[in-house]
Amino acid sequence: MLRIALCDDDKGFVEEFQQMLSRKLAQYDPKQKYFICHSGRGLLTAVKKAQDIKESFDIIFLDIEMPEMNGFEVAKKLRRMNSDSLLVFVTNDANEIAEGYVYRAAYYLVKEKLLHKINQCVKTLFGIMDERKMSQRPVVFRIQTSKGEYIDKEFYVNDILYLKSVSRRVLLYMVDGTEHNLLVYPLSQYHDILKAHSEKFEIITRNTLLNFRHVEDVVKNHFRLSNGEEISLGGSSATRKISKDKHLNQMGRK
Repeated sequence: MLRIALCDDDKGFVEEFQQMLSRKLAQYDPKQKYFICHSGRGLLTAVKKAQDIKESFDIIFLDIEMPEMNGFEVAKKLRRMNSDSLLVFVTNDANEIAEGYVYRAAYYLVKEKLLHKINQCVKTLFGIMDERKMSQRPVVFRIQTSKGEYIDKEFYVNDILYLKSVSRRVLLYMVDGTEHNLLVYPLSQYHDILKAHSEKFEIITRNTLLNFRHVEDVVKNHFRLSNGEEISLGGSSATRKISKDKHLNQMGRK
């Protein structure tokens, strides 16, 4: 069942939008559960309650122009709550689109173009959800144990932070802080394996393969990850630009 939150201070719009959305989503999943609210604070409270009972929203449609707390302020708090819901901004002003991707928006809907964009929006959302299902499947890598033996071990793709090639070794770094020695293959080969599970993996320097799922921010010449660690964008200005472009591309994808 799809769990969907709609947040907009225009009650009339929300009612009409829900009816339209329900018809479009039914083409992919007829089972839907909606939560309607008309303020940012109301949405944040609902998200917290949903997280507490392990029933987070799959999709959140969030109006930008709201009193007290606008949609961007709400989105910032949602990401700090580690909400992984797909976020769609709904607005009257197309000029606000760029800022929305800072908060990992999956899509942007301009109200006056709603009828023309809703089909593509729904298609994009289900494409992302399908990719997430793939990334939740384990990938098998051969690792070296402390005894020097090689064994096959499963890793969940979402839990991988990055891979690094160092002194003829390939090291795998995980969200839980563990580190593993992999068989020494080119990073490009590991990239191909991981890319089949998730589009979030990119080679950003000659020796680093990064999971952009865990990139929280760009700070000077580093990516700041979800665990607080910082990864260099590269040693040269050209490499740093390429890394930043990949980051922007990933933000646009999500």
